[in-house]
Formats: sequence, C-alpha cells, structure tokens
Amino acid sequence: MQNDSHIFEVKNLCKHFSTKNKAVMKAVDNVSFYIKKGVKHLA
Repeated sequence: MQNDSHIFEVKNLCKHFSTKNKAVMKAVDNVSFYIKKGVKHLA
C-alpha cells in the first residue's frame, strides 16, 4: 500500500549469497520498511 507520507519504502527485500561449497546464505529474507517525511534520525 502506497503512503504519501513515506519518502522511501522497501517491500519484501531478499538478499541471498552463494558460498564456495554451493550453500545459500540468507542475509535478509522478506524484509519491509519505510522512512516517513520529516524523519531526521533513526532510533
């Protein structure tokens, strides 16, 4: 769902890496987040 108060939004981010022995390492899997207008720092 799009929200006009969000200046940046990520939905369902996945990043996987292959190792030397062909195994798959999941760095992040299905991560979503957003940054609202006016936010100056993250707590």
